[in-house]
Amino acid sequence: MTSNAGTCTSTKCKCNTGYIANTGNTACIAAAGYLEGTCVASSACIHTANASTCTEKICKCDSGFTANSENTTCLVNGALGGKCTAATECIKTANAGTCTSAKCACDSGFILNPAKTACLAGNTGSVSIASTWIVVIASVPLALHL
Repeated sequence: MTSNAGTCTSTKCKCNTGYIANTGNTACIAAAGYLEGTCVASSACIHTANASTCTEKICKCDSGFTANSENTTCLVNGALGGKCTAATECIKTANAGTCTSAKCACDSGFILNPAKTACLAGNTGSVSIASTWIVVIASVPLALHL
């Protein structure tokens, strides 16, 4: 499967918006003006928010931003998925105060939402006292309350 390919029919893939086929038609690569796409000047980097810097003829994230793992968007440093060197830098997203592999990540007990934009309370494998009481109350037979 080709990375960043949209739909494939008759053994040919159509690349998603912002991507074009490479010279050998074997993969989709960033199109000119998009993050990681080609450019001749920063003014050409107009298609990805916060990626208006042309460095070595490639559109890169602006200062204070880091590309996400898919290279499709630029994230604010210190926010979920953004660059960090210490947990104290991860203050811009609620429940994402952990710095793991140089990126801000969800705190213990929280999981990344499907859109990768927030940390939600998650299943940590432990049972809270509140859920234990619900089970106890729910299992009392109704006949005792007559």
